[in-house]
Amino acid sequence: MCHISARGTPVCKCKPGWVGSQCNLKCSLVNGKPCNGQKCHSVISESAVESVACFCNSEYVGNDCSFKCPIGIGNKVCSDRGTCSLIDNKPTCNCIEGFEGVSCEFYEGCSNNCNGHGSCIGDSVNTKQCQCDNGYVGTSCALKCVVTSLSGLICCGHGTCSELNGKPICTCDDDRTGVDCTIKCPMVNGTSVCNNQGTCMVDEKDGLDGTTAKCACFDGFEGAACESKSLSKEEALKEAQKQVDSSSSIIVTVVILISLLIIGSGFLIHRKTKSRLTQYEVTFGTDALLANGSNVGDSFELDDGSNDNTGGKRGRGHSIKNRNKKESNSLAAEDVLAIGSMSIQMEEMVAVEAGKNNSNSTI
Repeated sequence: MCHISARGTPVCKCKPGWVGSQCNLKCSLVNGKPCNGQKCHSVISESAVESVACFCNSEYVGNDCSFKCPIGIGNKVCSDRGTCSLIDNKPTCNCIEGFEGVSCEFYEGCSNNCNGHGSCIGDSVNTKQCQCDNGYVGTSCALKCVVTSLSGLICCGHGTCSELNGKPICTCDDDRTGVDCTIKCPMVNGTSVCNNQGTCMVDEKDGLDGTTAKCACFDGFEGAACESKSLSKEEALKEAQKQVDSSSSIIVTVVILISLLIIGSGFLIHRKTKSRLTQYEVTFGTDALLANGSNVGDSFELDDGSNDNTGGKRGRGHSIKNRNKKESNSLAAEDVLAIGSMSIQMEEMVAVEAGKNNSNSTI
């Protein structure tokens, strides 16, 4: 359609989809819309050649505005951290320094895009960090937490997972220990771990799981659950001295009893021997017991030093009896046993000799 412009010159008013001074240039249609719904204009080159061109808004690129730019944080093109352009026939964000990602949503500090196990969060370069998914830890979410095979729970459901020296570790609840928090700590009354007087720790040894828990007791406490007070060095020495004193008392008592038993046995043997001597004396007479093969007429020295020529009956018997009495009074207690045994043997020999003499006299 031709009409007169404000300047008074005739111009063409083109229909939708057409541009140019003569409305002879057709706009590119995308999805049935010229320039994909963007602005379509004619342009004149330096050589005065007229052509058609699409003027895209910030969300689209391409000659016909057919390529939509990546939308990122805040539902903004390239997260407002870069510009969109068509590279290798693909809309691409050219991110500003410090950011990366398809829509510049990641800070370069979020290494490897959090390894696909988390999100890089933060509104500024200084606050950007990986927010790891459940079960992963580390600055780049590359470390997988320990999962208990039986329960399938992270840290057996009795601890939290974190990173330490580049390794995933379980920080267990107060009543649990072990790599995956499966080991129960020693407790008192089912509530007090190590009786609140020690620290629960892993003790490596053979077992179903290869480990058990024990209590490392604080100073002054001992026991499987640190439930008992331990003795100081001074107290331990006193207790040891008491045991030594008790043992010494027992030993002394035993020695005294044994000594009394020996003395008593010797006294009984002495009495028994004396009784037998008396019995023999009554039965056979003093001369028969003490003659020992001597002639009856021999003289013997009496107690007062004189001789008895009366046949030896009185002098020898009394002399020997008095001498034996004096000697026995001077004997120590331990000599009684030996003297008693010798006396019995002598009695038996005298009795046998006396029997032979009586038999000869009869014949």
